[in-house]
Amino acid sequence: MFIEIGNKSRLHGCHGLITIILVCYAMMLVSCGGGGGGGGADADNSGWITIQSSVINIKEGVATANLRGEAFVADSTYIGHRCVGFACIFGWYDNSYPGVDVTWVNLTAAKQGAANSRYGTATSWEHIWVASVPLVLGVNTIQVTAADPAGNLSIESITVEYKPPAPSDLQANTGDTEISLFWSPIPEATSYSLYWSLTPDNLMSMGTQVKLESTSYAHRNLHNGTTYYYAVTSHYLTSESPLSPVISATSGIPPRPANIDANLVLFDVELSWDNEPLADTYTVYWDNAPGVTKQNGIPIIGVISPYLHTSLSGLPYYYVVTASNGYGESIVSEEVMASPPIPPPTPTNLNATLRYIDNQAVVDLFWEPILGVDSYNIHRSWLGHATLPNPGDCSGLPWHIADPWEVVGSSAVANYSDWTVNTGFGNTVAVYRYYVTATNAFGSSPPSDWIPVCISAE
Repeated sequence: MFIEIGNKSRLHGCHGLITIILVCYAMMLVSCGGGGGGGGADADNSGWITIQSSVINIKEGVATANLRGEAFVADSTYIGHRCVGFACIFGWYDNSYPGVDVTWVNLTAAKQGAANSRYGTATSWEHIWVASVPLVLGVNTIQVTAADPAGNLSIESITVEYKPPAPSDLQANTGDTEISLFWSPIPEATSYSLYWSLTPDNLMSMGTQVKLESTSYAHRNLHNGTTYYYAVTSHYLTSESPLSPVISATSGIPPRPANIDANLVLFDVELSWDNEPLADTYTVYWDNAPGVTKQNGIPIIGVISPYLHTSLSGLPYYYVVTASNGYGESIVSEEVMASPPIPPPTPTNLNATLRYIDNQAVVDLFWEPILGVDSYNIHRSWLGHATLPNPGDCSGLPWHIADPWEVVGSSAVANYSDWTVNTGFGNTVAVYRYYVTATNAFGSSPPSDWIPVCISAE
């Protein structure tokens, strides 16, 4: 058998029809050899490594560059890879062969590690490698090195720019001939750029740039009634983030109400805030959950300070206030909360399902959850065993002879499983009824509607 070895050959295999016939006849017993080709290397450069792709991945705030590429290092002293039997023909992997070691170092972050690699096919001996390299903000210089058992080295470098994130909460507080912009700081950002224009498109290329060291900016000497468009970026040294979402604001709209307060007056909530000279009217938005906005809050339009919110239930109440004039409505004020000293409202939509576990009947109860509730009490009454007038229908039973109600359990969430029930026997069913009450620091709610549960033998 003729074997050709050369630094510039990457195609190895058996030559000649006779050799192929012998390989097929001998199958795994006959072997053919491949030379230690250099994958394009020349005599005075015995190896190569390529970086074919780089993708930045951010998970739980940690950024990595996912690199992948190929590597091959060899010279005439490097023993050629052996392929055996059909491995020579079909290109199966042979992981028994001493391979190329690929390592990486992030010179900027002073971190290093090893890549994962595997062999190529039986006719192409390069090593396919992947590496996950931690990044720091800015431009990262990453060096990847391939080394073979003969001591040959090949080195390739790449720069990966990890840009800081853009601020995501840019807001604009309007006023008389001015608009105040503010946003949350970006960790490790060294500066910011604010872009503004009279149109929302191409702010970064066509708008006016204002370079800032802080996270706020007062845009003054504006024309009332004119709408301005803004976006902001963060910088880390020479790296600039993408543009934040674009917002708009109209000069001349009143600023958002300041010093908003919520006080309990018996079972009501009194709201107050500072009156704004530019404002013609105010709107209160409220909800029983925090994070009230113009979009999700329930509006009370045309109010003045102070305002008394009445007819409340025993839930927490969250409020924001806006000011309006002929130019438009301000952004919302800071949010305030008050909890009237009232028991919670009646639970609703009580339902029950029945299941059996090892001949034990279990009644699963569930209902609509209520905000601000400390716990729910589950009440049960026992009628006994009965034959239903209409199969599957408990409604026609004589409930006036049922046992008194008792509390069989409590739950911090809007569901409960009762494992202490009996089953029917023969043609009878065990008959129960349930209702639920909710409690908080101020008392207990009225009872929910009660529901019957009829339990037959499994």
